Amino acid sequence: MKTYRVYPGTGFLIGEYTVGSLYIDPSWTMVDVQLPPNHGFIKPQFNFTLQKWQEGLNQSDINELNTPIYEEKIIYYYQYLMLRALSSSMGKSGSYEYLQLQKQEYEIKYSVAKGLTENTLISDVIEKEMLRDFPEESLNSILTSYGITPTGTHLEKMFQLIVFRYEYAELRYSQFKAFIIDFRAKCRTFVEQNNWIKLDESFSIVDALPTVLNDTEIEIFYNQFDIL
Repeated sequence: MKTYRVYPGTGFLIGEYTVGSLYIDPSWTMVDVQLPPNHGFIKPQFNFTLQKWQEGLNQSDINELNTPIYEEKIIYYYQYLMLRALSSSMGKSGSYEYLQLQKQEYEIKYSVAKGLTENTLISDVIEKEMLRDFPEESLNSILTSYGITPTGTHLEKMFQLIVFRYEYAELRYSQFKAFIIDFRAKCRTFVEQNNWIKLDESFSIVDALPTVLNDTEIEIFYNQFDIL
């Protein structure tokens, strides 16, 4: 059993009493009672009548205290999920800024491969990458594994690969972004409702996400959140 110092009258916690404390106010009340480490009280208060600890803040005080804290958490999780969406859709890792730069690179390559833009320099870059990393036989196998029939020249097949990967990644990214936008909006509603339990549950779902997200796991994440 530990001894705690509390203010007389209010019962609000001052701190744990230890022998040899430098300063002990004679007006402080010593309470020999257990205070669990994970008690969950924002402001522990000792009830002298009931001889037990209780929450010292009323619900209005708790709401006022929690609102800015949870608003900051929503911003953090929103940014975190947007990074995860970009990373998972591209199959890449890095900072959000770095991934955005890579995405811009893929957009330029896609525009050329799709025939939307004429850019000799980018076409040359794509061809160099093809000759270096994608022998035609290997490229044929990759396209076939995606359910695509390889057609045309070696470079045209490379264009097929670029178009398919970009459009597939964009579809996944758009779906994940839609989930995240709903996540942020719903969490804001929880703040307005002072529903801190639902917010904690929402954040726990995000914390439990695996390092690499596939389509199924993204769907599971959203379904878990949607039923809250």
